[in-house]
Amino acid sequence: MSKISELSDGGSLLPTDDLIVVRSGGNVRVKADTVNVDQIRLGDNEQIQLGNSQDLTLVHTPTQSIINQAGTGDLLIQKAGSTKLTVNSSGIDVTGTVTASGEVFIAEKLTHTGDTDTHLKFAGANDIRIVAGDVEHCAFDGTIVFNQTGSSTMDFRVESDTQAHMLFVDASANRVGVGTNAPSAPFHSSNTSSGLTARFSNDVNQTLDIGTVSGTGSNGSVYIDSANSGNLQFRTGGTERIRIDGAGNVGIGNSGPASYGKFVVQGTGNLLNLNATSGVAYQAFYENGTGRFYLGTLNGSDGLAFIDADGSTERMRIDSGGNVGISTNDPQKTLDVKGTFAISNSTTSYWDFDRDDSDGSLKIADTGTERMRIDASGNLLVGGTSTNPTGQNVAGAAIDATGEGNFSVDGAEALRLNRKQEGDIQKLMVAGATVGSIGVSGGNNLFISGQAANHAGLTFATDAILPTRQGSLTDNVTDLGASSERFKDLHLSGGAYLGGTGAANKLDDYEEGTFTPTIIGSGTNPTVTYGTRIGKYTKVGNLVSVYVSISTSDFSGGSGNLIIDALPFTASQDCGGGAPMFYKVNSFAETAPFINSGTAYVLFLGRDNTDTSTAWSIIQTSAWTAANPTLVQFQMTYFAS
Repeated sequence: MSKISELSDGGSLLPTDDLIVVRSGGNVRVKADTVNVDQIRLGDNEQIQLGNSQDLTLVHTPTQSIINQAGTGDLLIQKAGSTKLTVNSSGIDVTGTVTASGEVFIAEKLTHTGDTDTHLKFAGANDIRIVAGDVEHCAFDGTIVFNQTGSSTMDFRVESDTQAHMLFVDASANRVGVGTNAPSAPFHSSNTSSGLTARFSNDVNQTLDIGTVSGTGSNGSVYIDSANSGNLQFRTGGTERIRIDGAGNVGIGNSGPASYGKFVVQGTGNLLNLNATSGVAYQAFYENGTGRFYLGTLNGSDGLAFIDADGSTERMRIDSGGNVGISTNDPQKTLDVKGTFAISNSTTSYWDFDRDDSDGSLKIADTGTERMRIDASGNLLVGGTSTNPTGQNVAGAAIDATGEGNFSVDGAEALRLNRKQEGDIQKLMVAGATVGSIGVSGGNNLFISGQAANHAGLTFATDAILPTRQGSLTDNVTDLGASSERFKDLHLSGGAYLGGTGAANKLDDYEEGTFTPTIIGSGTNPTVTYGTRIGKYTKVGNLVSVYVSISTSDFSGGSGNLIIDALPFTASQDCGGGAPMFYKVNSFAETAPFINSGTAYVLFLGRDNTDTSTAWSIIQTSAWTAANPTLVQFQMTYFAS
């Protein structure tokens, strides 16, 4: 049985004591080789001390329980002789796995054994750092930062099942690689084969893909794809600048390019520029891979050239002065065409224009047939090539450089003028002043009129030519001719009103002529050999004046009244005339010719003396003698029917 000793408060334990019962100092010593104790109960602040120097102390205070290693050695916790937990002057070392079902509180850091400059550091509230070689490589302080201090060039990578460098951060080059450990740009995504390289999407299936197409080096290509066939937008400052819609239509500054075709640039001012760093800038047009046409600059001067598919044959240009040249690279005017140009609405008929260098003329042709030309002298020729078609009596129209017009046609009017309402149709001018006009008045009456003051004209009315002055009809103010400017002949089929407009003023006939007078008898006609037979007449209206002169060389037979027959007009009433002159006719003291109404011959009255009481009698054929010559002459006036 072990010895139990009582140790006074403050006394020292003896080596020979097996069991010490503490009275008031709180010390208990057990020396026995084996002590089986079901329970050891100590009060608060009472200690269990172990070791010769009492280096290990177990104590419970009212607020906590304490295991204290007071000596220089370590405090070890072992399992089956294997140390699992070591407490030393620098902290705690754990061998094996630490499992905590609750929280583990660490004051500052977790350090790797034998590598004190590599640890997990708790820098403060909500702040954890990963340190290697005393350099912070990662910080979790509300954000996650790798290479926190910025002085390290340590790389960072994330592996996948098959990719060693699924995510790689090249710290020294400040680059990030996906699928590569040698990023060549701040962000470099690499795929071992062609196809999708990067995808950006949201939860409503809006997707942007970036990838490569088969081929290597310059033979390969990359793509950016809106994988759901939606619109692909390019923005700056949150504002859309470029759109490619699902059909491949491109809009710059326009969100609806499908309405404009494959490509549209929208905005104000200068919308599209092409810049060649040297030489000519070209814009090419192709059809199914075949070049058809080019637009090019003029290599050193302002302007634009239109070039054929061979890339070198210029067809048209606009130079720096705004002149347009077709088939010439040196246009002299606003539009300069070298050769013939045509205007057409079909492929079979056209108007062509050509300057003929052989004669300097501009020729205008209808489907190859010349219709008009302007010759080198400035003459305009239409329908022919003559400058004087009227003088040469050939069809055509010519207006020469001085303005003279020359029109000649075959079987049609040479000139037609039309005005939609009555008035002047043509004005005639001299030295810029109007001197006359030709026009229509009263609906369809043509007039030709002088325009100067008191100048006459004519209006052609229905079956009448009317006097006109300055385009208006006049009455009793216009003369026909003048004393030294007379008309020659006036041919009328009707009458002329002289001195008035009544029927009595109408002179409807004037006639001069000859007739052949004949001697006959009222009973039987004599046989007459004429020497002369002269008959002349003048008829003014219904008044006829006749002159008769008859001579005979032989006369025989006949009976009845002596008659001079064959007057030109029949008398409308009985008329007498002046005394005739008879020669070798049985003499009468007094004779007189007369005409009965309704006849066209002359009878003669005679009497033996001039006594008024002597009766008149009609001279008979027997009074005419056969002497040679025998004659009668007389002049008389009568009224005709």
